[in-house]
Amino acid sequence: MEILDQIKNDLKKAQLDKDDLTLQTLRLVLSEIHNFEINQRSKNQQILLDDILLIIQKEIKKRKEAKDLFLKGNRMDLVNQTENEIKILSKYVPSLLSNEEILKIINDLRNKGLNDFNSLMKEIMQNYKGRVDGKEVKKLIEQILQ
Repeated sequence: MEILDQIKNDLKKAQLDKDDLTLQTLRLVLSEIHNFEINQRSKNQQILLDDILLIIQKEIKKRKEAKDLFLKGNRMDLVNQTENEIKILSKYVPSLLSNEEILKIINDLRNKGLNDFNSLMKEIMQNYKGRVDGKEVKKLIEQILQ
């Protein structure tokens, strides 16, 4: 897998550059991928690129949630560290859709007859998995439906 090779190469580079933050972040992600791979082997299934991307996105989400907590606790040192970790991980996943693009998708789906919150949310999350933030989609759908 190309993305896995890229992460491993960046890990080696971080070791040579003595970049501790990048090193720790990439080691953690590789560990999560490895654990997922072991779990898939027990089910006799292959690990796919989508699985790797979901693992990385899950790690980004964890850090965003941690960043919010650090902001509430006024721990700016940890906020900065978490932001840097998010930047490191964001290199490996496709960029998220903008709010304007999500609004266009919502309006297109409403024109097709989907007018309730649950059906809109389900359709967007299924078709744009990994490319949209669920919290953002929820907020935009609620704004439109009011």
